[in-house]
Amino acid sequence: MSTQVSFQTPKQADVDRLIAQAHQMRRDYISGLFKSGFARLRDVFPKSRGLGQA
Repeated sequence: MSTQVSFQTPKQADVDRLIAQAHQMRRDYISGLFKSGFARLRDVFPKSRGLGQA
């Protein structure tokens, strides 16, 4: 019985799929940050107050 662990080299298609998934997760995260930031800005500067009241 061998205690040595062997790993297979991932296929390029698997690597490409994981990279694409990571990019999608990053896009979703950044998009969520922007949406929450804009929502906070709308709360601070509501449209009904107008620019003169800001």
